[in-house]
Amino acid sequence: MGNVIIGVITVTFFWTTFSELLKEELQFALKNTYLIIGCFIFLSYLYGAAFALRVCLFLTIMLYILVYDTITKTIPSFTHWIIVGIGLIDLNQAWLFGQALPGLIIPAVPIFIFNNLLKNKIGLGDIKLMASCGFVVGMFAGYFAILLACFMALLLNRKEKNHFSFAFAPYLCMFYLLFY
Repeated sequence: MGNVIIGVITVTFFWTTFSELLKEELQFALKNTYLIIGCFIFLSYLYGAAFALRVCLFLTIMLYILVYDTITKTIPSFTHWIIVGIGLIDLNQAWLFGQALPGLIIPAVPIFIFNNLLKNKIGLGDIKLMASCGFVVGMFAGYFAILLACFMALLLNRKEKNHFSFAFAPYLCMFYLLFY
């Protein structure tokens, strides 16, 4: 019971802080805090408090990045470290060496190299987001999330023929959440 109470306090603080960073009204943040807390309590009942905490914090940071990147077309650099920190919650050795570290390195490195060959068409923030989220969701889920995000982004933004930019992180966030 103590872990659930600590988790509820942590999730509430995390969600309220990031909602205020988006300059949303406090009433909006508090209304959705109840939804996040409900999700946390439900998941902690089914899977345990540590898993529920990881899911709710990951959900919160992904929603923050999704909205922030849609508005500004940038990703705050501190969010990558928070995502890696979320991945460290209740981490075991088998997951660390079997999925987390390969998920951190393997999907993002080829995209980083490919990006350098294309003269930096993908933002470095997006690549760091791929790496940090790969640490949380694992290598295989990370691959599928990246592939589907690229497909969906190209499908929805194919009308522009010339050089254009669009927010890629919302697509990544949606598919990382889906595969988590």
